[in-house]
Amino acid sequence: MQLAILENYKVKLTALVVAILFWFAVVTESNYQYDMDVRIQAVNLPDDRIIVNDIAPTASVRFEGNGKSLLSLRFNDEATLELNLENVKADAHVPLNEGMLRISRRSRQVIDWRVLSPDTIFVKVAYQDKKKVPIVPQIRVDTAPGFSVVGGVRLAPDSVTVVGPIQQVRPIERILTEQLDFSSRQKNVQGKVKLENLADSLKIKLNLNEVGFFADVQKLLERSFAEIPVEVINVPRNIKITPRPSTLSLTAIAGEDYLMQFSAKDFKVTVDYNQRTDQDALGYLPVIDHPKDITIAGIVPPFIKLEIEQR
Repeated sequence: MQLAILENYKVKLTALVVAILFWFAVVTESNYQYDMDVRIQAVNLPDDRIIVNDIAPTASVRFEGNGKSLLSLRFNDEATLELNLENVKADAHVPLNEGMLRISRRSRQVIDWRVLSPDTIFVKVAYQDKKKVPIVPQIRVDTAPGFSVVGGVRLAPDSVTVVGPIQQVRPIERILTEQLDFSSRQKNVQGKVKLENLADSLKIKLNLNEVGFFADVQKLLERSFAEIPVEVINVPRNIKITPRPSTLSLTAIAGEDYLMQFSAKDFKVTVDYNQRTDQDALGYLPVIDHPKDITIAGIVPPFIKLEIEQR
């Protein structure tokens, strides 16, 4: 009994499916009208131009054709309106017409179409410019006591290409990263950071939207450098100057690995003869030229005397 009911159910279900398929085939062969939003695509814009206003993304188009072709248009996004900007040099109102419509071969059974709205598209075009500018990190790395960041925060890549309207691109001298903060660090800091968001109204594009960053965190080292020659500058031709002493020693503080790269030859000590107003009974205060990211903690001796002889 149950087997007979099941067989009867299968027969009825099969008949229903066949009926639906037959109905669908008949219906889709009939002609209909259908209103659809069609994507607007700008084409043939010269390479040295850029659109600087917001144009309508779609236009309303009425199509006529059989059901199959209209369904294909509806679900496969097979139609576009091509806005030809080949001859647009500045501002223009471009009329929309049926000749701009492009549809796929699968939808060629659409027999007619008509643009309903908008009638025209306003397009504002400007000259395009492109240049490479540096990226400036807004990343703060605070270290734990006894540690230091060597060389600052480094980016890879450290520059970005900016493309957009010439009036907007020319004033740009740099691009900032988003802000990041790290505190009490004892180890290196690295990762990815996004670039700042520029207003959409500027119509500016960047060739990348994030960069890698790295901060070299090292343990601080205090190290002494001795026998650094003292050079006297701005000496008149008619006198001879001899610094006393002729060398000095200094103590420097920096990241351990970084500081160990240097020797006394990497430090330059000068005394400016013209700065005599700074001279007192103790002597002249020397100026130390040293590699970056190094702190000078002490100088021995702290003052230099000058021995002057007439030529």
